[in-house]
Amino acid sequence: MFEFHGWATIHADDLDDPCGDELAERERSLTRRVQDAIHEVEAANREFHLHRLNGTLHLVFCGDHNHRDESIIEFFRGLSEIAPHSYGKLHVRDDEDTRGFENIMREWTLARGHLRESTDKNMSPCIPTLEHKNP
Repeated sequence: MFEFHGWATIHADDLDDPCGDELAERERSLTRRVQDAIHEVEAANREFHLHRLNGTLHLVFCGDHNHRDESIIEFFRGLSEIAPHSYGKLHVRDDEDTRGFENIMREWTLARGHLRESTDKNMSPCIPTLEHKNP
């Protein structure tokens, strides 16, 4: 089982545009690039919602597959390049992980163009924290 839940707040670069004159076009361009990245990974058993709330662009996504799907991790890694001024989290549970994390919830943190992988200590170990051990 490969389960994932993620979110990101998408921001365009406005550092050299203090008046915001070019910001609207940068945001439109960034929105198109994020939508294109979503279309590249869209498949069965996953959902992506890109929407604007109070003027800010938000992305929420989740999925549940029978086996590991590296494309979702690569998608999140790609956000760090497409939208380096954005931030967010991706949580992954992969019971077939070959690195010793089969009973661990992993999280990726996106901030300031960097992606950091770590263990979600609040949800790990998955058994018995999230589920009972099968008899």
